[in-house]
Amino acid sequence: MDGKFITHATSAIKIKTDKAFTIDRISPPTFQNSFNLSYYIPANGRVWVQLVDENGNIQSSETFEATQGKNVYTFRDKKNISTGTYTLNLVFDDKKVTAKVTKV
Repeated sequence: MDGKFITHATSAIKIKTDKAFTIDRISPPTFQNSFNLSYYIPANGRVWVQLVDENGNIQSSETFEATQGKNVYTFRDKKNISTGTYTLNLVFDDKKVTAKVTKV
């Protein structure tokens, strides 16, 4: 406002690049026999996938080993579950993330 300038020393900024445990994408979100679940885990380890109906009943459950970073899991409807909306639980290292999927 008064026409004066102040110059400050240059400083480094570190941007955190570690990604958290997340579901990246479900394709397609409405499925008939299968869908692909794209997810990210921050370390190698065991992953648990659950498909839970609207009443809280587990309709499908599977565990497997996955590597750090982005992974893709293909869900195949081996039990011929009913049409409807389901909660998809993805569990890793005592953390859970969820998403909705619909079987048509």
